[in-house]
Amino acid sequence: MSKTRFTYHQMCDAIRDVYERDEIAAIAKTDPIRAIKLYCEQAATTAPEAMAVRIRLRAEKRIDSLMRKMRSRKQPSPAKQDAPPPMPANPGVSAQEAADFIAMAALPNEQFEQMIAQPGATTEAVAAAGRAHLSATAGASPGSGTKP
Repeated sequence: MSKTRFTYHQMCDAIRDVYERDEIAAIAKTDPIRAIKLYCEQAATTAPEAMAVRIRLRAEKRIDSLMRKMRSRKQPSPAKQDAPPPMPANPGVSAQEAADFIAMAALPNEQFEQMIAQPGATTEAVAAAGRAHLSATAGASPGSGTKP
């Protein structure tokens, strides 16, 4: 296995390049049998796709934690010349996305990781599980794990 490390953006660029260029199409013109084998290999290789989904879902979960930290840190006085501008409440995040990310962040890490390891995991499914977890724990006594 290669020890080369790639950044997230390099990974996205590589996926975009492969998506835009069907390198097997040229092979198909001269060697259709080999092209079929290569297409079958592409069709059967689902692990990288699942990993990319997990990367996205973990990022979505982490957004809520970072937004909470931003909101809780003390903003400098606008009178200070060196002060950075105040951070927006939800930078680049819609109200629905924020609600989903909050729900996802509510899931215990072990449950979250189990969910995102499932084939076809989606933001909507993980957020729904997070909302269910929030509902189930809303009336629970601290430390008891049960509702009163």
